[in-house]
Amino acid sequence: MKIRNERGMTLIEALVAVTMLASVICAVGMLTTAAYAVSDGSRCREHAMLIADQEIEWLRAMSYDDMVRTPTWAVMRSRDGVYYPVVGSVQKDSPSANMSQISITVSWTGRGGARRAYTAQTILTSIQR
Repeated sequence: MKIRNERGMTLIEALVAVTMLASVICAVGMLTTAAYAVSDGSRCREHAMLIADQEIEWLRAMSYDDMVRTPTWAVMRSRDGVYYPVVGSVQKDSPSANMSQISITVSWTGRGGARRAYTAQTILTSIQR
């Protein structure tokens, strides 16, 4: 014996299933977008760290006298289509004589236009090996 109230249940069940599936697909899409944003930020931060390390190595390759002649400088570097302004400074005789404190700041524009920056600092000496 058939009950008359079961007549539209198949359509309602199908609509509920499609709605649930759409909700899951939207959630996965949002999660993927968020993961991409985090990954992109990490990649830019990693590139900024590499650029700062390269600048420090460039200074280490110079003689101490050449290094302290230019107390500040600014250059533009590029990696994977992202531009990184680099600002460097050398403070001679800091923290003591024959030592120079080096500061390299690499910045970039993150997602949403937010400015991000990474600063590396080190101390180089005039002592020869």
